[in-house]
Amino acid sequence: MRGLPAEPAAPMAERVRALPYFVHNEVPVLRQSWIWLSRRKTVGESMRSELPQLRPDEPLPDAFRSSAAPLAVVVDSGGILLGAIDGNRPGAPACEAMNPAPQTIRPDMTPQLAATLLRESPYLLITTADGRYLGRYAGRG
Repeated sequence: MRGLPAEPAAPMAERVRALPYFVHNEVPVLRQSWIWLSRRKTVGESMRSELPQLRPDEPLPDAFRSSAAPLAVVVDSGGILLGAIDGNRPGAPACEAMNPAPQTIRPDMTPQLAATLLRESPYLLITTADGRYLGRYAGRG
């Protein structure tokens, strides 16, 4: 459960340490209220949605407008992100050419935290908590 051992019960120190993560994930109203009250900058403010969106069975085009990864995103009919196209394999179905686990973040993340993640990942895709694709993080902190 949320990274804590189920049996035996987690020690109180671990439960207290996990509380912010629980609130962050399970009580979004509190999180949204805090973000609004604190007036902090978020990555959603510098989000771009210029990436082509492909369906899983759609073949990759011969060329993309950009040469920087990701070249496109793969989404289902509901707009749920399934993966990202990092390299071009013309004619291959998107589901076979995609990275099925691109780094994703939420639109309310701070630019400072996103900059930290960009040290480990070449790009960050922004999704809702249920996985709906919103755009690509365009800022650098």
